[in-house]
Amino acid sequence: MLEGVDEVPWGRLGYWPGGSVAVPGLLRELAAAPPGSSERSPVWRLRHGLFQGINAREVYDAAPYLVPYLLEVVRIARQPHRGLVVDLMTDIALAQPHRDISWDPAAGPEPDHAALARAAMTANVDPIARLLNDVSPTVVAGVARLLALLPEAAPSSLPALRARAEKGVRPAADAGAVACVLTVAWLAAADHAEWFASLRDAAAAHRDLRAMAVVGLALASPAAEPDSDAAVALLADAQADPASTFERVHRHGDGIMPVGSALRRAEHWQQAVARDLLARPPGFRSS
Repeated sequence: MLEGVDEVPWGRLGYWPGGSVAVPGLLRELAAAPPGSSERSPVWRLRHGLFQGINAREVYDAAPYLVPYLLEVVRIARQPHRGLVVDLMTDIALAQPHRDISWDPAAGPEPDHAALARAAMTANVDPIARLLNDVSPTVVAGVARLLALLPEAAPSSLPALRARAEKGVRPAADAGAVACVLTVAWLAAADHAEWFASLRDAAAAHRDLRAMAVVGLALASPAAEPDSDAAVALLADAQADPASTFERVHRHGDGIMPVGSALRRAEHWQQAVARDLLARPPGFRSS
């Protein structure tokens, strides 16, 4: 496991206390974490040396070298930090490359290590997509969020996203299934209108899954007027309810999509939902 990790010159690729030996040690600590471990996650220390500052969007050169090891660690059965590992990969996928002010243009274009990291994820989309079968809906929602940032991998990820969403056609709320529907809508809404309609009309499905299918239908024909007051009310109900799974599938960072951002692509739907919410009496949250 973690083959070759000690040969990567980590000390020249990021800024970790301990230099080149820090990253192999943190990855081994992650890999050895027992199920149920509540210790402070090594993921935070990995992130600290990978980005320029706590809230920075610029990722250092280590990113494409780190991705294969993160993928290896996150696939360990019952890995207690797997949700944070997926979130770290999402941060990397969102990142911009750190620009080296000392780079000599005579040496050619400076490598875009953020793009190289995304390419590494795209090349390994099948093991990422298998994480959609995780027992934790929170982890599944994180994986769906990551896959939304890898549009080049959509031909491989969309079938897995659809399959996981369909497992959520049941009365109980399932944040993972809802997140998968949203990612399908974001990646290829127009190609999945019939599928969204079938989820919307699934009597056995939870309200939130049906409402997210309405989002998919809105994005499938973004210039169209809403064709159903009931569909508008369904979406408004889910958005208004503080207990909705919509609250747990918010996308963090520019370029990802909470429901409100998604509906900005479908102006008529956005306006109709806003009118419905504004017409409700004070204190009314959901029907």
